[in-house]
Amino acid sequence: MNLKKVKWEHLHSLCREFEVLSMGENEGVDEYFVTRTVIANQMTTHGERMKQVLVVEKILGSMITRFNYVVFYIEESNDIITLSIDEIQIKMLVHDQRMNDQRDLIEKHTLKSPMQEERLREEEEYFQLEAMEEVDKIENL
Repeated sequence: MNLKKVKWEHLHSLCREFEVLSMGENEGVDEYFVTRTVIANQMTTHGERMKQVLVVEKILGSMITRFNYVVFYIEESNDIITLSIDEIQIKMLVHDQRMNDQRDLIEKHTLKSPMQEERLREEEEYFQLEAMEEVDKIENL
């Protein structure tokens, strides 16, 4: 096999991977963007001329559903042709951080049943007693 054919087959494989790649449910925004840009850079290295707008469109089209309204907002309020990959990544990271902060806040303020609150109090008291016993042991040495 000559080198040209090997390069073409590798490029063809990268193109296929780029086309079918989509964000996984548990995949972070940074991780996904790195994966996409690495594949795009490898394609460029092997001679494929990729326009940034194509990469941007592929990224936006393959985000998981929790980013749908962010994708819609980006597409409606920006000129996709002029957006950079970094700009989109920042917008997605900001959204992801806001969602995580909101989820943490909801979990923190979620009403707990009286039984759950009592159990949490008992656990806290238990750990406090355990800690005091450890301190007593250390002081008695």
